[in-house]
Amino acid sequence: MKYLQKELGVEIRKIRRAELSRFREIITQAFVLAPNQVKHYLGDDLDLSATRALFRDGKMKSGLQLLPGKVWFNQKAIPMGRIAWVATPPEERRRGYVRHLMEHCIEEMRQREFPISILFPFSFEYYRRFGYEHAGDWKIYTLDLSALSGIPTPPGEMVPAGPEKIAIINEIYETFSKGRTCSLVRDEQYWRKWVMMGAERKRHSYLWQSRGNIRGYIIYEIVDHGEFKRTVQVRELIALDHEARCGLLNFLFNHRSQAQKVILTVPIDDLTICYLNNPRMEVRIKPSFMARIVDLKSAWESKDYWPEARGEMVFQLEDSLASWNKGTFRLSVSNGQGKLEETQDPVDLSCDILTLTQIYCGYLNFEEAVAIGRVQIHDSRALELAHEIFRESRPYMNDIF
Repeated sequence: MKYLQKELGVEIRKIRRAELSRFREIITQAFVLAPNQVKHYLGDDLDLSATRALFRDGKMKSGLQLLPGKVWFNQKAIPMGRIAWVATPPEERRRGYVRHLMEHCIEEMRQREFPISILFPFSFEYYRRFGYEHAGDWKIYTLDLSALSGIPTPPGEMVPAGPEKIAIINEIYETFSKGRTCSLVRDEQYWRKWVMMGAERKRHSYLWQSRGNIRGYIIYEIVDHGEFKRTVQVRELIALDHEARCGLLNFLFNHRSQAQKVILTVPIDDLTICYLNNPRMEVRIKPSFMARIVDLKSAWESKDYWPEARGEMVFQLEDSLASWNKGTFRLSVSNGQGKLEETQDPVDLSCDILTLTQIYCGYLNFEEAVAIGRVQIHDSRALELAHEIFRESRPYMNDIF
């Protein structure tokens, strides 16, 4: 990679403080944002160690952020590299600059022992070139607030919760997230800047409390469309049990004097529709994030498996960009742990890095992948064994970066 960069006369590195304004200019133009919006997220105190930019002849041509993070895989948080703010000005596009940046970052993430990487794409087709694949969806309800009438009213109350309650809110969020895959591990700074946002977005936060137990929360804002038309835009609604869900939905119903509709983004398997007397409403499925297995060995060995899962399978993997992931491997699973090693043994099944990433994240299971022609079975017993070993929860990430 360094030899290639030298041949092309380019340099990839972290930006310097004096280059921050140019970095922001490129992002402002690429994302069609107001300068103050970009500066809110990429302020003067920005940690420059998470920036990467490509320079040619000393001039910044393209840039992105490579942010360390973690995501929940059921009860375990595993390291993850977040790719964000990928930007190139129009006059510098179609020259391969982003490809060089992405290849550089994938190699770096492997060196830093990130098993996987996640990004939110402007184009799914574009990022498949780098081994990223669609791995998560949002279900989005748009309904009249009046449709929330008739939901049982449990004993309990809604309590306003500002940033001082972040620790409590995060505890609920993590309890919910540990039953899924790919939910982002959030720290206090992330909650403040990205989720709650304070007065800038006029977001409101409330906790659901019943018999001294806090079992849910809601973060939302009311959007004014003019002509007395308003919508309750829910940033996040998390309920840990039936009572909490009823309490939170009743709280939304109480806003019918302030707004006409509510937009609610939920996991793909959410059951809110079952609470409605009239389920006729707009329901959209929107693709959300893409993921990539950065390092196959660390990915399969860093996650937990079901305690009763036992066995081994041999699979062949294609990865056109990361040569260390290409080959034939044996995965052995016992006592909730996995071990991966290269092998010359006969292959049970084969696929590419895109499909294996979807299976790893729980977006597809092996049976589904076979049904749509994405996995080739070479041993009839392999599918039953794969189903025994891989029983992931469905992925859900209610964040964007």
